[in-house]
Amino acid sequence: MSLSPRLRSTLAALVCCALALPVQAAGGGGASVAARLHVAGADGVLRFGPDVALNGTSAWGDVADPTGMAFGPGGRLWVGSQADDTIVVLDDKGNAVATVGLGTSLADPGGLAFGPRGELFAVSRGSNEVLVFDAAGLPLRSIDAGGMLDEPVDLAFASDGHLLVACAADPSVLELDPSGAVVAVLGQGVLPSAPTGLALGADGRVLVSCGETDSVFALDPSGLPIPGWPVTGSVDDPAGLAVGPDGVVYVVSRGDDRIAGFDPAGIQVVSVAAPLGVGGGAAFAPYRFDVTLKGSLLTADGSTAVHDAGVLSIDAGAGRALLELPGGAFAAAFDCDLFVVGGVRATIDGKANKAESHTSAFDARPDAPGATSLHLKLKGKPDPDGRLVIKGGQGTLFHTSPAGVFHGNVKTKKALP
Repeated sequence: MSLSPRLRSTLAALVCCALALPVQAAGGGGASVAARLHVAGADGVLRFGPDVALNGTSAWGDVADPTGMAFGPGGRLWVGSQADDTIVVLDDKGNAVATVGLGTSLADPGGLAFGPRGELFAVSRGSNEVLVFDAAGLPLRSIDAGGMLDEPVDLAFASDGHLLVACAADPSVLELDPSGAVVAVLGQGVLPSAPTGLALGADGRVLVSCGETDSVFALDPSGLPIPGWPVTGSVDDPAGLAVGPDGVVYVVSRGDDRIAGFDPAGIQVVSVAAPLGVGGGAAFAPYRFDVTLKGSLLTADGSTAVHDAGVLSIDAGAGRALLELPGGAFAAAFDCDLFVVGGVRATIDGKANKAESHTSAFDARPDAPGATSLHLKLKGKPDPDGRLVIKGGQGTLFHTSPAGVFHGNVKTKKALP
């Protein structure tokens, strides 16, 4: 079942989604996502923020010789441990709740990233491959790109679902399609030394740090250098990269224990000392919450089934949402280009108590094309980091895919960022 292009466009313009909002005066028109920057330290995770430039660091999670990191389902932080050749899962308090990778070929873990379907992709530098785990940490498969992964160090996902892997042996970034085949090589002949970190900008730019030459490069999706980049001389042995909700590229400068931030034009706008020391990986804590669904699914064969346990997981920081119905009816991921309508209205005591946000989106999974329309109104107040603590909310959802059409109501209960 599919929609006409005109109807798809109309529905897309109506899509609404939740956004983490900072405290604003009444009538404010804009908003940004407040999020904490997490970086690898000497023997644990260090947390900055929410304003990296103004707030100091604090020891947060205990991980032996941490490397790459990525936030996964439920807001948990997954961190590679070079000392143990494992991945440690930390809860929102920084406590280790699981260990992943035991009994697998994971060796000298590098970068981590969650894919469009919620699977964890982990660089295994010692075995020249990328290992894939499910959301529970169980091994699924490995990727070696036909033997082309030569000293992989970090990875990231492009908006089209392709996996980008930075390799040190021949300084470059390999682009892999969903089957694991190499479809492009970026940065070859441009990157002057072995990559040490990789990240994707909101506009699709590929950001690569090169530790030996103290530089950070920005490439367009075709691999061409972006004007204003690279930045050199203002970082010392750069490693981990993370793009903030404000578009600033944050760089872990290992040589002088510092976090440097650069705007999209390559101009330095942040320089913060990290007295506790910094290591490799970096990641921003996302703003996630789940919305329960109740409605009916009209399948392609004409049958109807009622669902009252579906879940829509919204990652406002990354601009992604994952829709899942029980029984394998369908699962669909889609992008959320978030923008705020009306800002946050403040009460007389200065506490924000109402927010509404809108987005336009299309289902982004190639195997489940369709259109999604979600309208969600939230009520809540900000936490100390400026993120909205949801008291409740309600709305409607329409989603169509080859599996059928879902139409029903959505409801949120109290949710913490």
